[in-house]
Amino acid sequence: MPRTKWFNAHHAPIGAFATFTLGSPGATGGLGLELGKPADENIYIGLETQEPNTFEAFPFYQAALDESARYSMEHATTLAAECPAQVRPFAEDSIDRRFALATDCWSAGDLSVTIYSPVHSIPDPDTADAEEVKAVVLPAVCVEMTVDNSQGTTPRRAFLG
Repeated sequence: MPRTKWFNAHHAPIGAFATFTLGSPGATGGLGLELGKPADENIYIGLETQEPNTFEAFPFYQAALDESARYSMEHATTLAAECPAQVRPFAEDSIDRRFALATDCWSAGDLSVTIYSPVHSIPDPDTADAEEVKAVVLPAVCVEMTVDNSQGTTPRRAFLG
């Protein structure tokens, strides 16, 4: 069976009934709080290309799956009038994923995004120092975005939302 990079992973903080789900194309992930399933939301993670107001994004949003926009001049003209910035998904073959026990790293072009899922033992609250327990039972998942603009001649914008 071939391995695939396209699968949802639940990145859950210790101490909360919550998850940040990411990994399948389309609106199949997002922030879920007490849902018991992925949030089924659009996730926008991308970077401005060298061309101003043109952005490439990982395909974790519904419009990334809608190929009809590429063939409809009317749709493209309407979209350009409504929004001067253009967002297109990264080419599938340009996207790399490295998935490990506590990290999920996505990279394409000059952008890399790493999600860090906490993996810790929870100390016994009856015997541990309160600060030690607070440091482990922290309802957060950290995300690191890195932009390599070393070959660029102008500032570029990155986004996550």
